[in-house]
Amino acid sequence: MKHRYGSIAANVDRPSNPELILWAQLFHSASSDLGHENLSDGKLLYKIFQQVDERNQDENVLCESMESMKDRLSNWHFLMQNVRNYYLVS
Repeated sequence: MKHRYGSIAANVDRPSNPELILWAQLFHSASSDLGHENLSDGKLLYKIFQQVDERNQDENVLCESMESMKDRLSNWHFLMQNVRNYYLVS
């Protein structure tokens, strides 16, 4: 039986969204070799979000270790909460 998320998991490492990478480079201009792997853990997007909305500076909630999928999902969950709060308050 094929896992229903198999096709999504197979594409995680492929740069399927060059527009997102170009957008991230607008905020992260220090490095021109920004790639899809830099976006996968949520830390870079959180730093970008801090530039967009400076009200939230609690970086201690982010997991520094990206060894497990749980840590990555925790970072994404925190990032999505901040995006949600930004649009609810703004």
